[in-house]
Amino acid sequence: MEPYVDALLAKYVRISSILGDDGRPVDVAGALALKDELVLVGSLEQVRSGLQRYAEAGVTHIQARVWPSDLPLEQVEATISAWA
Repeated sequence: MEPYVDALLAKYVRISSILGDDGRPVDVAGALALKDELVLVGSLEQVRSGLQRYAEAGVTHIQARVWPSDLPLEQVEATISAWA
């Protein structure tokens, strides 16, 4: 997943949609540094743990992007099944 997520984050950087603490758009290095905070990827346990951290921080809604970049369809289907 990592190359696909990195490509997606780079796309978001190009359109200035990831902002730093100062409210200004971050560069690719800044986006990659925020990846652990922004993206839930990994094993089911890692994703559950990330969701738990979000819940403990008061997050009540997330946006699940299940097809980042050019992710192979088989992996998209596995992601959707895991969320189900």
